[in-house]
Amino acid sequence: MDKSYVSKRGWCFEFDGCTFFVTTFAPCYPDTHSRFNFNSENSFVLLQPEESFLRHNVGADTPHTDWENPRTVRDQIRAAYRRAGRPYSIRDTLFYPPAHDIVKPLGGDPEQDVVAWWDHRGDSN
Repeated sequence: MDKSYVSKRGWCFEFDGCTFFVTTFAPCYPDTHSRFNFNSENSFVLLQPEESFLRHNVGADTPHTDWENPRTVRDQIRAAYRRAGRPYSIRDTLFYPPAHDIVKPLGGDPEQDVVAWWDHRGDSN
C-alpha cells in the first residue's frame, strides 16, 4: 500500500472528521531531548485534537519565539522546555510536512534527519 502522501505538506492525521496533532515519546530519548518520557519503560503516542489549541488559547503557530518575555501560551511552552534543558526544534517556516515531526531523530538535525515512520523501508523520499 502506497503511503507516500503522508510525507507531503498538507497531510495531517485525521480520525472521525477531526484533525490531530500527533507526537511520540519513548525511553530511547535522553533527558535532554524534547521527546524524553521521564524514565517510563513504555513509549507512547499523544493524539491531541487540533481544536484544543484554539480552546486553550495556545496562539497561532509561528516560527518566531519571544524567549525573553514569552506572552503567548505557545511561547511560554517553548520557553519552559528550553529552561528545563529539553529545547525542541522550531522550524523557520510553517510550511512543512507535519509527519516529519511525529517521531524525532535521537540527534542530528530534525529537519534533515527525518524518521520515515510511514515507510516500512525507512526511506524518507
